[in-house]
Amino acid sequence: MPEIRSMRDLRDTSAISRLCHTTAGPVLITKNGWRDLVAMSIEEFERRCTREEVYPKLLEAEGNMARGDLLEAGDVFRAMRAKYAY
Repeated sequence: MPEIRSMRDLRDTSAISRLCHTTAGPVLITKNGWRDLVAMSIEEFERRCTREEVYPKLLEAEGNMARGDLLEAGDVFRAMRAKYAY
């Protein structure tokens, strides 16, 4: 169940910060009874960003492997050296 707090609770920034750091997930902030904002710790934000960025790439790579769409390591490194000029 998500933590839900009203906009008025944002006045106590220390309490909201503590809540965000001790809650597993984002804290939903309401305004006049309606969902308005989401607050979360930086650790939770980074965890979610990593999951949203890395997992799709892993799924794509697994699909490539299943189709046999593979590249030779030497070709990949040559392309990287050319692209980044090192």
